[in-house]
Amino acid sequence: MENDLISCKGVMRLNSMDNIVPLFVGKFPEYEQKLADHIEFNEEILPHVFFGDEVNVVLIKFLKENKNHDKISSYFLFFEEEMYNNGDLAVRQILSTTILARLGDDCELLKDSYKFMGFNTRRLSKEIERFLQRKCT
Repeated sequence: MENDLISCKGVMRLNSMDNIVPLFVGKFPEYEQKLADHIEFNEEILPHVFFGDEVNVVLIKFLKENKNHDKISSYFLFFEEEMYNNGDLAVRQILSTTILARLGDDCELLKDSYKFMGFNTRRLSKEIERFLQRKCT
């Protein structure tokens, strides 16, 4: 019941550490082999590690190359919808500490990524930057 959200539409299950990586791979099937390799190496799914080692690397590459805007937009839509809006606290922590804080390590990269972020993701990113006392925003 802790991952249930009760709304006027009924009870909705929030995305959790158990389903966020399979959900991501379902929307981005090009990561199927990376997930299989991840599981073989780690003997389980480690969401922070998967998003940090696999997703961030590709996302940052796309942002630096200033290419694949449709794919970048799809990633940020997933982050907004599935991780922020429909994610439990643990999933939001993946978004904040593993994805958004990493983008903030490079001010130009972070500024370039803002145009792809949804409202909530951008707000969270700015909160992280303020908390870390970085001057990127």
